[in-house]
Amino acid sequence: MIKIETHPNFSKWQTIFAFGNIIEQVQGKANALRIAKQVAKRNGKVFIVDDGKMVSIANDSSNSELL
Repeated sequence: MIKIETHPNFSKWQTIFAFGNIIEQVQGKANALRIAKQVAKRNGKVFIVDDGKMVSIANDSSNSELL
């Protein structure tokens, strides 16, 4: 699972997890989404979890639904 979480103490920073491991911390949601999508595509995943919402990356659609 690829997951993005907002840092609890620094709201502009995002932490990106892949399969339970932190892979990167970046500033800004757009940067985090870009990196998470790249990691997901490399690993054959079609969804990422963004602050508790499941987001489809298939065809880069912006459809999301709550978990």
